[in-house]
Amino acid sequence: MQSPNSPGRAIGYPSGREDKGRAIEIDLHWGPGVYALFALATGGPGFVLGAVCGAILWRGHRFWGATAGALAGGAVLIGFFLWWADGPASVSLDYFAAMARAALHSLPGLIAGAAIGAWRWPARRLAGAVAGGLIGAVLGLAVWIAISGAL
Repeated sequence: MQSPNSPGRAIGYPSGREDKGRAIEIDLHWGPGVYALFALATGGPGFVLGAVCGAILWRGHRFWGATAGALAGGAVLIGFFLWWADGPASVSLDYFAAMARAALHSLPGLIAGAAIGAWRWPARRLAGAVAGGLIGAVLGLAVWIAISGAL
């Protein structure tokens, strides 16, 4: 009797045949827990920053402002991840490098928007700076993507 790993037999096939050209099938069974973990890992910083910005901007209803801001911030980061994963940037940059590059390119818009928002809304300078900074960062990043075509 031959041993299972003898030279005359292919490993893993009882009949000894070799199966060339057949792809290995891997099924990923993702449930609600995996999706929740993915959302927390990917959108976590957006949830926190969005909650802070929402609470600052909506002073009369801080809880609802923080909730809306957290949902918006998390959705932005999850959307950024999905855009990165499907785009050409995922070939040359890992996710965190792409996030750092996006933050760097949106920084001039963030600074200009925060300054304009604080100047135009003197009664509530902090809220004006946050709103202006968010708008300026989004516009700055959109202009950079439109000019360069990618991150």
